Amino acid sequence: MSIAKYPAYHALEVIRKSFVKLFYTRLSSILAAHNVLTGGNFAGLPGGTCRDPIITLESIIHDAKCTNSPLWILSQDISKAFDSVHLTMLKFALERIRLPASSIQLILSLFMSRSNRVFTAYGDTPSYQVRIGIDQGEVISPLLWVIYIDPLLSVFKKEMTDPYILRSPSLLDMLVVDTSHLLINNLVFMDDSTLISSSKSGLEHMLSITEEFYALNNTSANHHKYVLISNSLPLTTTSNISPVEFHLSLSSLNRISSISVTPISITSSFRFLGVWFNIKGSRDFVKKQVANECNSFAATLRRLN
Repeated sequence: MSIAKYPAYHALEVIRKSFVKLFYTRLSSILAAHNVLTGGNFAGLPGGTCRDPIITLESIIHDAKCTNSPLWILSQDISKAFDSVHLTMLKFALERIRLPASSIQLILSLFMSRSNRVFTAYGDTPSYQVRIGIDQGEVISPLLWVIYIDPLLSVFKKEMTDPYILRSPSLLDMLVVDTSHLLINNLVFMDDSTLISSSKSGLEHMLSITEEFYALNNTSANHHKYVLISNSLPLTTTSNISPVEFHLSLSSLNRISSISVTPISITSSFRFLGVWFNIKGSRDFVKKQVANECNSFAATLRRLN
């Protein structure tokens, strides 16, 4: 079908999306080649994959089990991450990585002078002006979120309080006592943020930083959806688990003095990037899932017969 048969705005939209895709490809390759983003987000750049953080978490849990090391894991829930991006703060984040002013203006123009309608069963609502947020469907939006949150992750790297230390002893020379140390205090893939520490105070330090960042950047976190896992808490059943109170440092940005999170049982499994983990290394939950899927499939086949 000839492009002439399409409305003019459709053709312009195709051209715009193609240009943004080209701009994103060039920008992301430059950022990756020169290691501009130092926070360690596993997404947004070429070659980014969820495989690495999944393997890292698996290694941490295995190491903690084998060495009896204390381990605290807190999975955060960032509410409507892309929709909460403040364009002024996004501009500051782009200036932080020394992006040219013309490129910054080009990026911001993609999300300015926008209007939305809401489709309801009773018809469309009147259009309203969108004053905040970036479109999830825009090809460059994932990269912009990674740039937006990179200052927070960079602070995590600089201010490590009780991170989990993953040690790899030398296998080549048993006389060598030096080991390779890997200090880990967070695993972030796009807006999926997981804080990791070897102590409760380490988590409190990072939570204080995150609350300041969220307040400064118009980002909100749903504390009720936080998931806490630790091998340092008493082994109890799910019926009598007490909440853990995290005491935060107050500042001009952070007015939250504490966050209460109810941990899951040490025998329960939790989900990270679509993969189920258990802090004790148990595979029982996954085995039950497989058995349930097989039984469900078999029941479906029996009904068809």
